[in-house]
Amino acid sequence: MRLVFAYLDPGAGSLILQAIVGGFSGLVVLVRYLLSNRVARPPVQLDAPSSGEITVRRDDE
Repeated sequence: MRLVFAYLDPGAGSLILQAIVGGFSGLVVLVRYLLSNRVARPPVQLDAPSSGEITVRRDDE
């Protein structure tokens, strides 16, 4: 049996866990950002006439 003198105190363990969770969260946000730019929706323009009604007009009409 070989002795290994390795010790992670709670602060170091917490730091490692935060780095893993933060990296995973960053990857999720990056993938969502890249996919939302790839699947672009047509621009929507809101027209507000003086009567108080709101109509939606797309640029492709």
